[in-house]
Amino acid sequence: MLKHILKKFIKDRSLLIGFYLVNMACMITFFHLSEPANTEFFYPLSIGLFLLTIYLVIDFFHYHQTNRAIELILRNQFAELHPHTEEQKAFQQLLNKIIWEHTSKYNEMKERNKERLYFLSHWMHYLKTPVSVIELIIHKEEKTNETAEVFDKILQENKRLHTSIEQGLTMIRLKNFENDLEVKSVDLLVSLRKVINGRKREFIYQSVFPSIEFSGKHAYVVTDSKWNEILLDQIISNAIKYSSTKSGSKKLSFVLKLMETIQPYQ
Repeated sequence: MLKHILKKFIKDRSLLIGFYLVNMACMITFFHLSEPANTEFFYPLSIGLFLLTIYLVIDFFHYHQTNRAIELILRNQFAELHPHTEEQKAFQQLLNKIIWEHTSKYNEMKERNKERLYFLSHWMHYLKTPVSVIELIIHKEEKTNETAEVFDKILQENKRLHTSIEQGLTMIRLKNFENDLEVKSVDLLVSLRKVINGRKREFIYQSVFPSIEFSGKHAYVVTDSKWNEILLDQIISNAIKYSSTKSGSKKLSFVLKLMETIQPYQ
């Protein structure tokens, strides 16, 4: 890396070095023509080259620090920029501005995408309810020879629609599980009542009467509110689906029990 940076440094400073050497040659020639008897040129040339070398060493030290940091950043390695010249400071300000704008746009797009996926997920959940109701109506209605084939076709297409919805919801959940997970204290009673109310039609069509057996006022659990409701919704959906095999009124009971507090071992 040092050799590569040194080559770039010489390339960047070649114009300065060239003008400096030409300037020294012109000055020595001028003094030689002014005083022909004075043939000394090695001494002023040595002083000029020495000063040029000192300047290039100091300049290369600043050049190397900044460009080495840039090389590491381009290789996806952590490095801090320490600008020395005004040009390097201006470059760092420009870089910070670009990073800030990129980060702002990325966060904005991320929030928009999160909102879209959130509404898409809720819309697909609401779409599952009429799909399930259609299936329950088909199973409940009496089929004749004339309508049996029609009902079978409707049921087949309805199952395909249900499968597509489930696949879409699964992809959304897997994609946003890590970023969307917010573990906190959630009242299980509130979540359960919310999911039950969302499936009122299915309960009515299937003659299922849900009940919650719990003596307390609150049942707090440590979980993610959204994913907890999704899990409860899936459990209730399966319970309604498999209850269709039985005729008459059915009862779906949700029994909540508080666990005893675990005493720490002493």
